[in-house]
Amino acid sequence: MLSLDLLRTWLETNQDATRLTNNGESVFRDLALFQDYHGLPAFKNVLAEFMAEIRGNKVSFDPIKLVLMAGATSTSETLMFCIAEHGDAFLLPMPYYFGYDRDLKWRT
Repeated sequence: MLSLDLLRTWLETNQDATRLTNNGESVFRDLALFQDYHGLPAFKNVLAEFMAEIRGNKVSFDPIKLVLMAGATSTSETLMFCIAEHGDAFLLPMPYYFGYDRDLKWRT
């Protein structure tokens, strides 16, 4: 997972590369939060380019295959529903976010 602060800092210093500006002002925060659940194509394209760049362009990412989620808990829960079979268990390292007990154990 990427740190929003790290990503925002990179985007702010590379505004021309990302084209995420409006009249010279960064619009990253407006685009990154609460959009279409598939993710904005422009944001996913820039994110794929950024992820490849920070890995030295040794890896490429298909924006179509990127899934944008809001938070580690919802991402973990979605992954568990996608890959687990009935009766499977997951080990969570400690310390962990206290909300996992409620959000992951009780609902799944």
